[in-house]
Amino acid sequence: MTVLFKLICLLFISLSFCITPAHGQLQKAAVEKVVNVDGEQRTYLLHMAPQQNGLLPLVVVLHGGGGKAAGMESICGMDRVADEHGFAVVYPQGFGGVFNDGGSDLADLGPRDDVKYIRALIKDVAQQAKIDQNKVFACGFSNGGAMSIRLALEASDAIKAVAVVGSELYIKQKDEHPSPAPIPMLFIHGTDDPCSPYKGGQTKGPNMGGQFQGRTHGVVLSNEDVLQYWCRANHCSTVPQKVTLPHITRDQTSTVYERFAGPNGKDVVAYIVNGGGHCWPGGAQYFPVSVIGKTSYDFSASEAIWRFFAAHGGTK
Repeated sequence: MTVLFKLICLLFISLSFCITPAHGQLQKAAVEKVVNVDGEQRTYLLHMAPQQNGLLPLVVVLHGGGGKAAGMESICGMDRVADEHGFAVVYPQGFGGVFNDGGSDLADLGPRDDVKYIRALIKDVAQQAKIDQNKVFACGFSNGGAMSIRLALEASDAIKAVAVVGSELYIKQKDEHPSPAPIPMLFIHGTDDPCSPYKGGQTKGPNMGGQFQGRTHGVVLSNEDVLQYWCRANHCSTVPQKVTLPHITRDQTSTVYERFAGPNGKDVVAYIVNGGGHCWPGGAQYFPVSVIGKTSYDFSASEAIWRFFAAHGGTK
């Protein structure tokens, strides 16, 4: 790897280090909306960047199992990133607190067509806001991350790139989609994740009071196997370009950035958070470290995700 590449990567990644809003900076609250899907009223939250100039890109942010759209908005801080870079954010609400991700058994609690729901949601937003339907992206956490993978597998015509935090590819998803269409993919995962194991295996809910306390709900591939799955789909290089991010905090984590270059920009990228838990880097430590592990504050997942989307069709 050349010194120039390392310098470029460090500069690119350093743009993802801003963790908190500037002093006194406030984001306008997201507005709750309703869309009818198959006769059911499904809700979502919409946040638009101020001072619109033309059509804005749209980022779909999906919450984890048992979560809520408002909770995801609070945890990830994507509104601030949207205001800074000029895009819209939509936070869908899973039926019964879950999304039918097509891989886990969480769909048993809400057996709805959530791919259809996201498609309907995008159209609904486009009818009332100035968004560019050719620049729609999806990301999610945990169950929402698995749902983002489902969108990559089944809705790549509508979603231009996908980012996944705290989740891997379920074996069921892989078996049902052995040859997916190429799409840029970003994965952010902690090596000490107690809920969605980095090395693959049985997933489970956080061992704390709530809807899915310690409950298992399906088997995922290892992070390495997931990256190779998407590298094959995207015809990427099998050897990644690697950069270790500067360690700027004392949170006892460290992060390695990997990029598998793909033709026509169909890259596969990973942020491997050594020592990281079932968390959104740069976001809120929503449960104790003893339950979900450590949140890394060496970088902002939301900033990193937008930079990835921007580099893969989000900007002109």
